[in-house]
Amino acid sequence: MNESYKTQGIVIGKRDFFEADKILTVFTQDLGKIQIKAKGLKRALAKMAGHLEVFNLVELELIKGKNMYIVIGAQIIDSFEDIKKDFDRTGVYYYFCEVLDKILEEGVRHKNTFAFFLSLLEELKKKETNLLLLTVYFELNVLSYLGFKPEFLVCVGCRDEISGHKFYFSEDRGGILCETCSDKDLYSNKISQNAIKLMRLIVEKDFGFIGKVVMEKEIQEEAKRINAFFLEHVLGRELKSKQFLMF
Repeated sequence: MNESYKTQGIVIGKRDFFEADKILTVFTQDLGKIQIKAKGLKRALAKMAGHLEVFNLVELELIKGKNMYIVIGAQIIDSFEDIKKDFDRTGVYYYFCEVLDKILEEGVRHKNTFAFFLSLLEELKKKETNLLLLTVYFELNVLSYLGFKPEFLVCVGCRDEISGHKFYFSEDRGGILCETCSDKDLYSNKISQNAIKLMRLIVEKDFGFIGKVVMEKEIQEEAKRINAFFLEHVLGRELKSKQFLMF
C-alpha cells in the first residue's frame, strides 16, 4: 500500500511529461521541495488543472510513487490574483520562485522558510509595498535560513571588528572585508557603510520595521546589487527571472 500525505504547497514550477501528464515542482510545508506527477493534467477537462497552476497555494493529497509523489487531490487555498494581475509584482513572484527552486535541496523540510515565504507573499499583495526592499529582504533572509548568512559585524579576512572608511564585500568568503584584507581578494566589491547598516537590519528585524526606515533609494539599489552577486555565487548560476524585475 502506497503511503499517503496531506500538506500545503506552492507550485513553483511545471513541465510537460509525456502526452498528457505534468511534473510539478512544489515547495511544501511538510515535505520541503518535491517533484509531483499530475496525471492527465494537460487534458482540457482535468478536474485539478485550475488548482495546480504555477504560483498557487494549494492543499495537496499525495501518494508516494516509485520515483516521485503523485497528486490525487488538490484544493486551491490562494491563487494570489492580486499579484498575478500586476506585471511588476508577478515579476518579483517569479523571481522568488526561481530562487527557491534553485536553492532548496530536494525533499528537505524547511517549515520556517515556508512560513517566511507565505508572509512575504502577503506583503507582495499590498500595493504600497516597496518591491525593491522586499526583494532584498527575501534574498538575505532565505540565504540566512539556509545557512548562508553573510557576515556584517567583523571582517571575514582578519576577524577584526569592522572599522574605517572603506569596506568591501567578498562573495567567496560571504561577508565584509576591511580595506587591508580587500587587497587579497581581487573580486570583492566596494560597499558603503549605509548599505552595510541596511543589510544588518534586514537580517535582524521583520519587514514591518524595515519598511518604516527612511533611506535613500540608492542605498537600497546598492544592497540589491551586492546581494544579487552573492546569491548567484551561492547558487553557482545566473537567474533567468531577474530580467523581469523592474529595478
